Amino acid sequence: MRVVKERTMAEIEILKKSEPRNVAFIGKPGLNKLELAKELVAGWLDTQEDALDLHPDYLYIEPSDGSIRTEQVELIRRKAQICPHGEKAVCLVNGAEAMSTDLQNKLLKVLEDSDKELAVVFVSTKDLLETVMSRCMAVRFWPMGLEEMHAYYQKPSVAALLASDGCPGIYDAILSDGDFLVYLEGFYQAMCGFREREQLKHLLRLTHSLKEKDREYLPEKFNSWELTAFLNLLKHLYWQIIMQQYDLSGYPWISVRKIKDCYRFDEAEACYYACLEAAEQSKSYFSKNDFFDLLMKLVPTA
Repeated sequence: MRVVKERTMAEIEILKKSEPRNVAFIGKPGLNKLELAKELVAGWLDTQEDALDLHPDYLYIEPSDGSIRTEQVELIRRKAQICPHGEKAVCLVNGAEAMSTDLQNKLLKVLEDSDKELAVVFVSTKDLLETVMSRCMAVRFWPMGLEEMHAYYQKPSVAALLASDGCPGIYDAILSDGDFLVYLEGFYQAMCGFREREQLKHLLRLTHSLKEKDREYLPEKFNSWELTAFLNLLKHLYWQIIMQQYDLSGYPWISVRKIKDCYRFDEAEACYYACLEAAEQSKSYFSKNDFFDLLMKLVPTA
């Protein structure tokens, strides 16, 4: 299911009706960028998405071992020189943020001459070099509002919805991972159900596992996107606590009226900002000590 903001979809529909051109799909993971990029390219090449890899005028590039290599960029440059059927070829570069500055600069000539031989579609979590972006049409992908997603999905998992941080692809990935979904829902129900500080302290201490040799320590159980999702769940829970401490509804489909009394307002606010910072940091590097420090910040004081 390709859920995307209406404004973004409108821009893509315009592109579908145009000749192939350089495009950069920019946005955080889980926003269906790659799926819609393939749909766009298949339309340009007048083929089906599942047949793209067999099309002689199509080239797909993605990171290998975390980076895009020099030889992969050379494939793009070679494709621009030889198009099998005399039509414009299309190269789809997924994970384009993994290209070094030098490799991006090597593509500038290809991008400038693309009106003749080749169109390049970049899929990236962040902007590329300004010189690259200036030679592309940028299509921005934005997260959905959680209220919007709650209305869209029928009887959604609230825990998965909060953990998705407005990214439909992440929400779908959580639903397809049964063990992770069960953990998130159990943690969410436990957090929302606490009435006393001591009960909440106990949960947070268990979540961390203070035994160094315990392999059930959360960052070792979660992969990178799962850890970010877990931290996003915490972030939205503490935002809801703050809203209800202000006697505002926040998300009307969440009730934290029990746990909100476990924190003073200043504590809840500090917890929210700590979770917000941790969720952003986890997208690059988040260590065991970082995770421990965060959970200790969430433990209510006596």
